[in-house]
Amino acid sequence: IRLRTFGNLITFEPLLEEVVEVVHGVINGMFTNTADISGIGADMFPLMNMPDFVLRGLLPTDEDVMKMKERVDSILQDNTVGPLALRALFDDFAYILALEVEEAVELFISQNPSLDEYNAEVQKLYRDVDLIRTRSLNEVSYELVKVEVYELKSVLIERASEMASALLTRLMEQTNEDIVNVDESYSDM
Repeated sequence: IRLRTFGNLITFEPLLEEVVEVVHGVINGMFTNTADISGIGADMFPLMNMPDFVLRGLLPTDEDVMKMKERVDSILQDNTVGPLALRALFDDFAYILALEVEEAVELFISQNPSLDEYNAEVQKLYRDVDLIRTRSLNEVSYELVKVEVYELKSVLIERASEMASALLTRLMEQTNEDIVNVDESYSDM
């Protein structure tokens, strides 16, 4: 499965719940199909001269089947904890996805930031880019599931870099504007 962005959310593809449902479907289908087999013998393996064996059919309500299903549920539960924890490692960076780049820049500029605040915001974005790169491996394997993280990391890094670049561009534009205004004021004197 892959960790990826969907809009402004970090999610699994396919959803973790869908993977669990598929495993449950395979287990349930196994008992549906085996209920039709009543035995094996010479008709199935004619060259082996084997006697006929009558197989006891397993019902989904049998005690052994119920124990096996409980064990599968336990294994599935154990195998969803790791991927969910992996996704939680990237929750700190959800703010990067919350707004489009231009919206985030406009929101920041609307607060009339100082030069130090520009610097702090850009430094935070670059620091987060470094953290995203090292937060996890690009693929993380668990007992039953392998989670690919590369696409999510790429999107987060690209978006954070675009935000930092857009902020610096706006700062440069504002600085140029201020220089022109000061120059014009000085010329008028």
